[in-house]
Amino acid sequence: MRTLWLLALFTLTLWAADSRYQTGTLIDVTHQDSSRTVGSTQNGTGSVTSVTDREYNLTVKVGEMTYVGSYWRHWKWSYEPTDFTINGNVEVRLTAKEMYLVKRDGKELRTKIIKRISASPAASH
Repeated sequence: MRTLWLLALFTLTLWAADSRYQTGTLIDVTHQDSSRTVGSTQNGTGSVTSVTDREYNLTVKVGEMTYVGSYWRHWKWSYEPTDFTINGNVEVRLTAKEMYLVKRDGKELRTKIIKRISASPAASH
């Protein structure tokens, strides 16, 4: 029973650490388009369609680190991060692999961290 309680306390502590927001500065939002071919068959006939996917890269400076997060817009009606203000403040939550940005509507935009940049270069050996 005590082990279960300690496990629950440890899990709660990890969750609380991951749910902490920091104020960062949005440095840039860029996007790249890529095309892919999608095919399907039905009743012996097939069709091929070209689909364009859009990846957004959001660059945010938090303290001495700059993070680049990747967000893929998978559907035409998916959210497009065009309502953020470059050089404006943004609330950010960081995990080991993801960066969450708070949108104007209060919801989170989940991005995958693809790059981390230190403000000061590491000491050479």
